[in-house]
Amino acid sequence: MVKLFVLGKCRIQTPYATILPRAGKLFPLAMYLVVERGRPVSRRRLTTLFWPDRSERAANHSLREALSRLRRKGFQLQGDDEALQVLLPRTAACIDIDQLAGMDLHDFAAREYRVLPGYEPAGAALHQDWVDDTRERLQGTVVSYLLESVKHAQMAAQWDVVCHVTEQILELDPENRAAEMALAHARKAMRGRPLPGVAHRGMAREASQDD
Repeated sequence: MVKLFVLGKCRIQTPYATILPRAGKLFPLAMYLVVERGRPVSRRRLTTLFWPDRSERAANHSLREALSRLRRKGFQLQGDDEALQVLLPRTAACIDIDQLAGMDLHDFAAREYRVLPGYEPAGAALHQDWVDDTRERLQGTVVSYLLESVKHAQMAAQWDVVCHVTEQILELDPENRAAEMALAHARKAMRGRPLPGVAHRGMAREASQDD
């Protein structure tokens, strides 16, 4: 399976290689196909996004070469060179944020949650707009996962986790009201909670007085 990493160091892992942002047009093309997995994409759309300054013939040639390279790296693309559309099946690729749903609560406290940090695409404005829209959409998905983890941490009274995750949410979305309320509640709960060992020391003192 192909996996797109958008949190932390941006990269695409295939069964046979790692594709990095410095890989020219191959990286943004691969990223586009992974994000749009499960949906047919027209070749005209791809040539317009990635080779807008070339003639139709030259752009189609560049696209065929790039798709061939992706197939050799393990992309299970459907549609031959004569097809008008390209399809990457949904089951053939995933994005790292998909795994947030099943992550352990304490693992949420030690990760990078900004989507595509530092990635600035070069090329057509149309592609740059797509990257901006995708970054915003995926960032919203990340925040939703983080808020869900906050609910589970609240139910488990893991207030340190609630504080850390809500602080991360507010770095991504400073006006997130749900995170603000959860953070305030967690801080209040922690102020009223005895520090580790305090209750035990108090019980020990009472026991010694009784003796």
